[in-house]
Amino acid sequence: MKKSIILVLMLMALISCNSKSKFQERIIAHNRQVLDLAWKTGDVNTAIASINGMIIYDTSNIGLYDTLASLYMKVEDYSSAYSVSSKMLKIDSTNLAALEKFASNAAKINQSKEALEAYTELYNKTKKLVFLYETGIQNYNMGGVDAGEKIMNMVLSNPESLNEVYFFQINKNQYIQVPLISMVYYFLGTFEEIKNQKSNAIDLYKKSLEFAPGFFKAKERLEVLEK
Repeated sequence: MKKSIILVLMLMALISCNSKSKFQERIIAHNRQVLDLAWKTGDVNTAIASINGMIIYDTSNIGLYDTLASLYMKVEDYSSAYSVSSKMLKIDSTNLAALEKFASNAAKINQSKEALEAYTELYNKTKKLVFLYETGIQNYNMGGVDAGEKIMNMVLSNPESLNEVYFFQINKNQYIQVPLISMVYYFLGTFEEIKNQKSNAIDLYKKSLEFAPGFFKAKERLEVLEK
């Protein structure tokens, strides 16, 4: 009798699990259909909602998290993108794309300590100067001016700073490529301008333009200071 009851309970549990699994599959399939339509129509908010609906049942799908983080960045919801990229790293701590997203979004929401740590790790693993430059920025943001200046000089002294490019945001979802060496001089110029060191700022903006004559932000600041 006991064995019969146990068998019945086990059968009921299996049926319940199977029903739950099929329900989850239907939900995921529905959200994928919604996502496909959202891609076609360019409806970012619907795309975000559909991916969130899938992630509830597919919690370790790093591809979904990556797409979701990118969509949040597209609508400039950097706090949500930061949270999602953090979850990506919990799934795969070695994923450099996730680490870069985490670093970028941490910087956007002024989490400078986390951004500094992430960019430092990225530089140590890739040796890309653009990541070293970002560590310099975060040092400045945290009040470490001497450390930041030392890092900027390290970037400038490396010949690769002529070859690497920095993606400079000019508008929502719009970026231009600037030679990294030009970007460093531009940043140092803005810092000198903040300190009211007008002459130094002018020299640095001119240096920036030597390597990127069309870099409009450096041109703008130079025109203002030379009036």
